Amino acid sequence: MPPHNSTPSGSEPKSESLEGVLSAIRSLAKVVEKHVSTSGIVKPKDAEIEGCTIEQFKKLGPPSFLGNPDPTEAESWIMQMEKIFDVIGCTEVQKVSFASFMLKGEAEHWWRSTKKTVPLEEDEILTWTIFLEAFYEKYFPESVRDEKEVEFVELIQGNKTVLQYKAKFTELARFAPHIVANDVRKAKKFHRGL
Repeated sequence: MPPHNSTPSGSEPKSESLEGVLSAIRSLAKVVEKHVSTSGIVKPKDAEIEGCTIEQFKKLGPPSFLGNPDPTEAESWIMQMEKIFDVIGCTEVQKVSFASFMLKGEAEHWWRSTKKTVPLEEDEILTWTIFLEAFYEKYFPESVRDEKEVEFVELIQGNKTVLQYKAKFTELARFAPHIVANDVRKAKKFHRGL
């Protein structure tokens, strides 16, 4: 008579069945871990997307920002960051992490203290939009943007060459998008300043 170690047809030995359950629990734990941040807050769907890697980001040579009080330098840095983010497809969370990684000196100190005081709702995460609001408030305040708009409105060629005038026109036009909303209005403003 053969030893009795067979199981009823359609079922597995208990150890294999238990191992299957444990495997399923481990898989479920990994999924839950992936969806929960270290603070225990469930992240929105956008934060779950893998996005890009720090290696991809660094490979594109992102510039550092030292906290220079020149607002046009601050805006230029943000434009460079956004250009890189668009190319490599970063998530909102990665944008904040990678941009803050490029802050050095005074700017790094500012961000370390500011991020602790950023008002967030209970389920809200620190997004690029929130970072930009804080960054612009510090390094490119609305009063400065208003001054740049006035400078654009009053811009004339004067003793500048046409190329110098065109460069200044292009630099300042972004502060008054409502004035140069289309090519016709932009051309009229350009010719009025000549």
